[in-house]
Amino acid sequence: MSNTGPSIPARSTWKRWEGFCFECLNRALGSLRNSDSLPEGENALNAKLLDCLRIAAREVRPSGNYPPLRAECPPLPYGESEETSRRLKATPDFVWGYVDASEPNPLLDAREFTIECKRLRHASQSWNYNESYVEDGIQRFLDVGKKDGVGVPSGVMVGYWQAMDADDILKAVNVTAQKGHIPILNVSTDGWKGAAVSNLRHSLIRQFPLSPFELRHLWVDLRGKCGVKESVNGFVLLSASTGPSAP
Repeated sequence: MSNTGPSIPARSTWKRWEGFCFECLNRALGSLRNSDSLPEGENALNAKLLDCLRIAAREVRPSGNYPPLRAECPPLPYGESEETSRRLKATPDFVWGYVDASEPNPLLDAREFTIECKRLRHASQSWNYNESYVEDGIQRFLDVGKKDGVGVPSGVMVGYWQAMDADDILKAVNVTAQKGHIPILNVSTDGWKGAAVSNLRHSLIRQFPLSPFELRHLWVDLRGKCGVKESVNGFVLLSASTGPSAP
């Protein structure tokens, strides 16, 4: 599905807002990575990231002139009824948005930057984390019931990289993506960033506005920080944070 998209003033406003959110998120992920110790679970990591994001936002805009970040909250309605919309009951990890005054329809003026977070690591006996990154993460931005990032041209997923080599994770994620007819992720020309944040992205064609939609991915290397153990040839090792092997 394609559309003409928002007006030029609306696109300009979104670009500035997107830039602010990414600057805060990159700072926050750096702070998270530099923590002495971190929990293993996704919800607990999200709670830590929320603190880091709030601190980063004040550093980027000391005046505090920005809307509050919302965590585990329903998104604002985008032309839907509260009674009938499944989307309003499917809470993203974080939404950070504003009201677009240039939108003539007040029921369609919510502009929310959506952040969805998932762990990246080897599978446990009960859960495949790398498959879930696609099926329970990326798919949210395509699902006509959830519609993460509806009405805007971009969003982001955070990967909590807890174990495994980056290339092996990317291969597993892309195999699952291809099974779901989702474009594969591509790592940036900077390559993998051990003990830091790696950037990936792809463009999604959606059945709701806006489409195409750019989904960026920030994978923060938390190996050795969360107490996750690595399994290699049947032996269990503590995962190290020495950085990924060269691509």
